[in-house]
Amino acid sequence: MRGIKTQEGEKFIEFFMLVQAEANRRHSVFFLECGEGHDLISDTIEGEDLRGWLIPEEQADKFEAEWLSGEPSQEWENLISWAIWSGNAMNLQIEIKQF
Repeated sequence: MRGIKTQEGEKFIEFFMLVQAEANRRHSVFFLECGEGHDLISDTIEGEDLRGWLIPEEQADKFEAEWLSGEPSQEWENLISWAIWSGNAMNLQIEIKQF
């Protein structure tokens, strides 16, 4: 799946699809760097707050090439974002924030 470098389980993929749906509403792609805690674990979905980059769709291919080859350059620093969940497994909300 675009935006993830590692092999992940189905429950996390379900969660990450919600993150990408929120990014898509902003005409962007979320590229995962790491988890930040605040675990969500249920029978159907697993996730946590995530840190990564929210990249506009028109720049996603360029960013992805850097991201896949190692650490992205400082050029992308202002696009570092957090995907923060709230609610519960049955009523999950994802908000993407930049601080």
